[in-house]
Amino acid sequence: MRADAGLVERLKIVASRYTQSEIARRTGTWVSNVHHYLNGTRVPADFCIALVEKLGVSAQWLLTGEGEPYTADAAPDADQFAGDVKRLSRSLDSASRLRLGELVSNKRTRALAEINDAIDAHADAQRRVSAQLRQPLVDLYLSFTAAISEHDHGKSEALGRAKSHLQSAQLLQRLTDDPARRLDVTFMEMEVAIRESRFADALVEARRCFLISFSVFGPAAPRFIDTASTYASGAMRLGYMREARAVLDAGLAMARMAGNDPDFSGFADVQRANIAVETGVIEGMHDLARRGLTRIANRPLVSRINAAPLVANIGMMAGVTTFEEALKTEPRSVYQLRHLFQWAAWLEDAGRLRKLLRVRTKDMAGVSSVTSRLYDHWRAVGEFVLRAAWDRPHGLWREYETWDKQEVSSGAPEKDAVQRKIRCTQVARLCGETRQAGKLLLESDRLLNAMPEGMEPLLLDRATHHRNALVLGNPSKANSKIKQLRDDARRWFFDMTAAGYSCFAGLGL
Repeated sequence: MRADAGLVERLKIVASRYTQSEIARRTGTWVSNVHHYLNGTRVPADFCIALVEKLGVSAQWLLTGEGEPYTADAAPDADQFAGDVKRLSRSLDSASRLRLGELVSNKRTRALAEINDAIDAHADAQRRVSAQLRQPLVDLYLSFTAAISEHDHGKSEALGRAKSHLQSAQLLQRLTDDPARRLDVTFMEMEVAIRESRFADALVEARRCFLISFSVFGPAAPRFIDTASTYASGAMRLGYMREARAVLDAGLAMARMAGNDPDFSGFADVQRANIAVETGVIEGMHDLARRGLTRIANRPLVSRINAAPLVANIGMMAGVTTFEEALKTEPRSVYQLRHLFQWAAWLEDAGRLRKLLRVRTKDMAGVSSVTSRLYDHWRAVGEFVLRAAWDRPHGLWREYETWDKQEVSSGAPEKDAVQRKIRCTQVARLCGETRQAGKLLLESDRLLNAMPEGMEPLLLDRATHHRNALVLGNPSKANSKIKQLRDDARRWFFDMTAAGYSCFAGLGL
């Protein structure tokens, strides 16, 4: 892995004062390793700490580029910081030299006193170091969020800057015991993983953020609801719908019991209702989502733009909102349009698909790269379904399969593979290629049954799979396995309609 370019340049400044051999000797590092670090190989934190302790390099300058390169040239507080780091190291070294035998011999009292002194020295130095590092870490966090915002506004090169801030923060964070800074760095790691489409890694970091927030700060903390909402979003993105629902149900309940119920928690209510609908619970969810939307009416625009399409989605599931009414919700918003392309593809309605394809989206500035990719994906799916339903070209499913293999799907391979196969089956079915569609249907079902425990596709993807089975299982020549899938689909649509999903009424009869 390559090191941050800025850190490498600062190492070269150190190397201009000392030879590589001297740096290696004084830091206890191989000369070859020093050479590699100066040429861009990832720099370990232990080497940075050794530079601070043995060569008097300023830790703040080394990791952030701010201040003077050497503590001798820096302000007194920087010199104090370097001393604290040295004391921290000495206290650990003192403790490491103790032997078990000393604790049970006649030297016990002296050994225990030495341990106690080492613990006190370590705790005192740790507090001082943490206090000194608080502001540099806060500054790195703010610079990181600014770079991420620039990236989401179309400046792709800003992601590199954000990753540079993250690397510096990761090194500094190892020297502090401040849980708030640990939460910041974990959040930064999650944000980078999302932008790089490493959604499984992002979910791991989101879980950590939530656990840190809960165990250290408690449900009354201002950031608690936000970390719960972020965790749920990551879980849902990968298909862990029930995990997402559980964390929001429990998180919001605990926060509100602790008196933590700001207006922006209304978005979490909308999110919670939408996830409940995805997991088979629809009764009362539209009302819950509407109340949540009302609470964030005066919040920043982005909250409403994200929430309103979810409310419309729930309304369409319950049969209380029409497609045309949903289209008027945040018109021309990519957040709304990606949901509507999903719906139009499910409805297999050529007229509505044409209408959506003619809509000019609002300015994409401010739209996250993840959302814009989702919009582009569902728009392309809509185009394929329209061609299949209207023109019915032979072999379109192969074209769809080729296109879809080019889509980024590194974050959730199982969930994405199921979605791809279901849509490919739909395209083949609409084109009248029944034999190929039947093969694809069986493959879709195999992938569905092989999904990891706890992971499931989106509700409309499941509905599309069952519709494929209904149509392909009707002909008398259909094989027994497909007929069994048809019967399962009939029962599924009947149960969903009985549960309140009016959008499926009449299917399976």
